Amino acid sequence: MREIFANTGYWIALLNKGDSLHGKGREVGVRSATEQVATKSCKSMTKI
Repeated sequence: MREIFANTGYWIALLNKGDSLHGKGREVGVRSATEQVATKSCKSMTKI
């Protein structure tokens, strides 16, 4: 799994709907979460 560094700017944009980068922060967050779920699912399947 790839490591992602999230600085303060990311968290502010993610939590503040009025921030100009709010949409981009949500997009990155969803993509990251999807990758994590896919990785964990693949790891779990190798144990079957």
